[in-house]
Amino acid sequence: MNKGKISVRELPSKSFEGWSQLRHSIKVSSISAKTLEQYEKLLAKEPRSKVFAALADAYREKGRLKDALKTATDGIDRHPDYVGGYLACARVLSEMGQLQDAEKTLKKAIELSPENLLAYQLLGQVYVELKRPHDALKAHKMVLFLNPLAERSRQAVEKLETLTAVDYEDDLFEMRQLKETPLPPSQKPPEEHSLDRHLSYIDALIVRNDLKKAREFLYALSEEFPESAEVRKRWDYFDEEITPPQDEILKPLASREKKIWERKKILLESILGRIEQHRHILG
Repeated sequence: MNKGKISVRELPSKSFEGWSQLRHSIKVSSISAKTLEQYEKLLAKEPRSKVFAALADAYREKGRLKDALKTATDGIDRHPDYVGGYLACARVLSEMGQLQDAEKTLKKAIELSPENLLAYQLLGQVYVELKRPHDALKAHKMVLFLNPLAERSRQAVEKLETLTAVDYEDDLFEMRQLKETPLPPSQKPPEEHSLDRHLSYIDALIVRNDLKKAREFLYALSEEFPESAEVRKRWDYFDEEITPPQDEILKPLASREKKIWERKKILLESILGRIEQHRHILG
């Protein structure tokens, strides 16, 4: 293997192989055929619905990239200020290899929502694919500025900071198998501690009724922990808001407020239970 220094312009594709594999591994659990069909019916019934973003993501996960791109671009035409549409479109463009277009789309999303964590995280991944490590570093540092607990971006920053303006070692980005060291029975793996901290923060946002920010953090957390049952449980809280049934919309406001309060109460009890569990472990 060549250990010499070379220009970033000459960067061999294999040097970014690990990053590419990492990007493609970041996927939320697969959409079921039933859910995809529901999205299609909703959009057919109401063409101006914002469900187009979820449908585009579903098409992308199923490998139907052309359908995904058309759905996303048509939706953006109808909702030019909807950030979720640009994020869905950027994902599709990135997966299709249209990286410059993905970059432009993500910059538009950031223009509309300057504190959108997922937009910066996706932009960092696109810059890695474009072999622009310094731009990728800036994007991931912005993620950490907005959320210091973003573990994946922290790891990206640590690796990207080893680069200079024009040179690096050609095996810098190769993924190496780390030796597994058993943890004492009383210890949790570091990633579980990280997940707990993220979930606690999201729970606090929900309790404060800051649902927009809670949703953004939960979306980013789904990227890092796609198989987590606790993450999926938090998404259940938002299901009603995404596609509320018609009869729910017609219920009196007092009934809705009561239901929201009950859900917050359950969430608070869950938080207190987790605190009590940690207290027993530490004791």
